[in-house]
Amino acid sequence: MKNKEISDYVDSFSMFLIEYDKNLNIQGIWLFLATLGCWSVPEGGLRITAFLITLLIFFNNLFVVWETEKKHVTFKAGFSNVERKISELENSTDREFWTEVLNLKKVQHLRFIGRLKRSPIYIVSFVFHVVCLSEVLI
Repeated sequence: MKNKEISDYVDSFSMFLIEYDKNLNIQGIWLFLATLGCWSVPEGGLRITAFLITLLIFFNNLFVVWETEKKHVTFKAGFSNVERKISELENSTDREFWTEVLNLKKVQHLRFIGRLKRSPIYIVSFVFHVVCLSEVLI
């Protein structure tokens, strides 16, 4: 595998991570609206069911397709795929360089504070949903 191919692959994974964050915030808006809608359901088991179904739907919508791989991937699987491609490089200097680039992307994307900054809408909506669900269950 050549540097250009690795560069394109890492770029596509970076775009996947960016799209994931965008999708997460859009899902947060819909989760908030769906949570408000759950309150219009009559009290009791039906309302609890509405909240649980809403939660399941939005957990399912968290996953986006990585276009290069043509499938849904988790962060762990995505990083593993990139690591595997990097390990196929023949030149050890190139391997070291791309491993360092990937490690920087991991730190940048997986840090808790970074996640809060990139996905505030989803996090607030999710917390709101959990608080509302606990209110319904109590």
